[in-house]
Amino acid sequence: MSASKNNIQFNYKYRDAGNYKVFGHVVFTNPDEYSLEFIENRLRASLIDSEFFDPKDWKLPRLKFDDWVPDLDHTWNEYENVEYTTAPPTQEKSITEFLGFISKVPRYF
Repeated sequence: MSASKNNIQFNYKYRDAGNYKVFGHVVFTNPDEYSLEFIENRLRASLIDSEFFDPKDWKLPRLKFDDWVPDLDHTWNEYENVEYTTAPPTQEKSITEFLGFISKVPRYF
């Protein structure tokens, strides 16, 4: 996988009940040259309450703290934003494939 000026960086975080945060990101290729606005709209439509997702369901690395505290911790992560990047992809799926995949994942309301 090679770097491209229009790869997409998906930024997300984990926030526990104490408001402590762990930040992370993954990078997708963007072969269809989707705009950030298009990607953002598609992502928001697949998120829980327009901001949360279960990384296990989306096949993304789960952000979390090393020590699980039952009163503070949960399994959801929080979407932050997408941006263009020249960083090489970290995911095998393209952003096109990823958006198609997550649109089929059931959301919990």
